[in-house]
Amino acid sequence: MTRLINTGFHSEAIILFNANLHFIKWIAFGLTVIGVLLSLLVEDSLYSDVITGSNFTTILLLLVGHIVMVLLTLLFYCVFAAAGEYGRGTMFLSLGYAVEFLGLFAALFIEVGLLQAAMGLLLGRIIAVLCMFIAMKKRYFWLDLKMTPPDYRQLRLLLKPALASLSVPVSELLLIVTPRLIVSYFFGAQATVLFTTMRTLSRIAVRPVIAINRIIEPEISIAVASRNLLGYRMLFYRSILAAILITCLISIISFFFGSEVFTFWTQGKLPFDNDLFLLFIVEGAFMGIATVLISFPSALNRHAKFAMAYIGLSLCTILIVFYAAGEYGLTGAALMLAFGSVSVAVAFSCLLIIHFGLVVRELKNNGS
Repeated sequence: MTRLINTGFHSEAIILFNANLHFIKWIAFGLTVIGVLLSLLVEDSLYSDVITGSNFTTILLLLVGHIVMVLLTLLFYCVFAAAGEYGRGTMFLSLGYAVEFLGLFAALFIEVGLLQAAMGLLLGRIIAVLCMFIAMKKRYFWLDLKMTPPDYRQLRLLLKPALASLSVPVSELLLIVTPRLIVSYFFGAQATVLFTTMRTLSRIAVRPVIAINRIIEPEISIAVASRNLLGYRMLFYRSILAAILITCLISIISFFFGSEVFTFWTQGKLPFDNDLFLLFIVEGAFMGIATVLISFPSALNRHAKFAMAYIGLSLCTILIVFYAAGEYGLTGAALMLAFGSVSVAVAFSCLLIIHFGLVVRELKNNGS
């Protein structure tokens, strides 16, 4: 069983699967970037059916199913991460994407509609989640009912970082799904299609940054566990710089070409709103940067304060979005979402400066 050492850093078990990690992580990068974009294409193409009112109940059930499976996938990955087995977690995450998109491609290969293709995507995701659960049940003692007192002590070590890691999917659920429901409540189905499609296009920049986050977390753990201060500093500066550059580049491209993609996506049935799209781009850019910022404490299982700040700011954002939607319309809701993402990024930046100073001081003390 993997264990954590007393300093709070991952033990030598973080090196587990490291021989294959460099190969696996690039597979995960490609599958994350390409695969998630494909799934978003299918998901948001389904919203075009909402315009005509057809299959609304089926579409809603599919979206709920996707949300539940995404949360379970992230939760299971957090289990591997909390145990320090990033290599194993990344491997199953990559295989999960592969199985998921096999279901999508199989549905598209037999030339069915988008609705059936989304069903194939969901079926593949369900199979992937079941495979991850079976692997965890064979691997981790705490999924069994019979546990000894040492097992309970070990479980307590893993419980806090696992719960803190759960804040990420919970906050994403609040910030991504809840605004859709708010817009649907105030403005109806057509505004929901406009809101969701524009927001999805603007958040494309977040996807590669999430892949960067998956790659650098095990490297951060290894650098700190091996007391490599130079390597930790290099990862810190370069990953943040890469996140900012990639986010800015993709956001600029999205801004200039977003209207053409939006018109093609909605088949010209909805008008394009430049101001609304710009606000969504700002929101997506800052959330992408915040995703990389939280990876540094998360890699060391020291992200409890980040988790509380993330959930707290997410709840506050939802409340002000609800108020702004009722008082100022769709643009007001988008403005508050952008303000919320900026607040999360600023809060994470302040916490990360403190975290970085503490880790550097510990590494210097241990190295001397």
